[in-house]
Amino acid sequence: MVEMSKLKVHFGSVGEMLQILGTNDKHLKLLAGLYHVDLYAGDNEILVASQDAKILEYLDRMFKLLKVFASRNIFFNERDVIYLSNLIPSVSEDEIMDLFVNRKEIIKTFTGKPVYPKTINQ
Repeated sequence: MVEMSKLKVHFGSVGEMLQILGTNDKHLKLLAGLYHVDLYAGDNEILVASQDAKILEYLDRMFKLLKVFASRNIFFNERDVIYLSNLIPSVSEDEIMDLFVNRKEIIKTFTGKPVYPKTINQ
């Protein structure tokens, strides 16, 4: 039997929890598949069916970043969650924050809509 580890994640509201975990827990299920672990959410904590220190560290960083995004009303989808999971092992939080929170406009479209970078290299 696999030991469960706890990640403390304080959800400020039901809306914040819904945004972080996704509708019907789709972000939680996606992360479980990406990291090959079982994840369960409840009572302001995430239970992880793993004792692997690296996986726990990556998931802790992931949920902290998603919490910051949600608190700043930054919308993210499955593509962003997958991209974040690829960035976390090798990119600092500052660079990730620059990409999602402190993003700089690249150009405006013909209609005036701003275009922002979607990856670190853009």
